Amino acid sequence: MADSAAVERWKNKAMAEQRRNRTLREVAGQTGETFAMAAESGITAATMGYMQGKGMKHLGPVPLDLGVGVAGLLAGVYLDGALGTHAERIGIGSFNAYLTSVGQGMGAAAKAKEDAAKK
Repeated sequence: MADSAAVERWKNKAMAEQRRNRTLREVAGQTGETFAMAAESGITAATMGYMQGKGMKHLGPVPLDLGVGVAGLLAGVYLDGALGTHAERIGIGSFNAYLTSVGQGMGAAAKAKEDAAKK
C-alpha cells in the first residue's frame, strides 16, 4: 500500500513537471514570436524613415510608407502561412512609419503656430 501511494505521488509530481515544462515552452515560443514581430515591423519602419531621409518619399502620388503599408496589409490578408505573416508585419511597420510622419507634421505645424502667436 505504501509503495502504491509513493508511486502515485511520484506520478503526480512527474505529470505536474511535464505541464510546467510545456507551459514554459509555449511561453518561450510566444515570446520569441513577439520579439520577431516587433523586430520585423520595427526594421521596416526604420527602412521607411531611411528612404524618406534619402529623398524617396512617394510612389507616384502616394506616400511611400503609406503605399507599402497598405500593400503589405492587403497581402497579409490574402497570402497564407508565413508569407502572409511577414507581409502583414511589413505592412504594419510601414503604416506605423506613415503615421509617425503624419504626427511629426502635425507637431511641427502646432509648434509653428505657437511660435507665431508668441511674436
